[in-house]
Amino acid sequence: MILDLNLPDIDGLALCRELRRADETRRVPIIMLTARVEERDKLLGFEIGADDYITKPFSMRELLARVNAHLRPASRPSRRPRRRSSTTARSHVDRARFEVRLDGERVHLTKKEFDLLWLLIRSRGRVVTRDAILARLWDYDADVETRTVDVHIRSLRRKLGDDRIETVVGLGYRYRDAQARVRSRRLSAPA
Repeated sequence: MILDLNLPDIDGLALCRELRRADETRRVPIIMLTARVEERDKLLGFEIGADDYITKPFSMRELLARVNAHLRPASRPSRRPRRRSSTTARSHVDRARFEVRLDGERVHLTKKEFDLLWLLIRSRGRVVTRDAILARLWDYDADVETRTVDVHIRSLRRKLGDDRIETVVGLGYRYRDAQARVRSRRLSAPA
């Protein structure tokens, strides 16, 4: 779904929020188009439910590339049976239900945030580079300069807590569950 923020009858952000609440459109990717270029505007768009954010002016080729990138993951055939959920002491992520619970409370994520979290969980303990994330979730080439991964990571950290997603400087990101954090504290504790 391509959504311009400057609509005549309703604010685009309000419409995006309503689309995310409805069951039938919860998983539909939303690309926001806007002339607003401030980081806070982009963060608000992602927080409300946008999967991508394009500022005007833009080329039609870029728009088509982004639309195709969002459509591709849904059309890829699965090669092997995939895990449907991940549970730790404090969290439960259910891929089939598109649901995340932290300490029993539901955490609302956009589709792209959920996909990013699931990619990190599947790679638990291993570093996932920004380029790999861009290639897997946005289908961008490594030489495309974008900060969308960083914006999505920041949003996930705000919603899940800073300690779950670790930045490995110069490499990428790693998901750490509760047991890994406890083990690393024990290893680093003075004897």
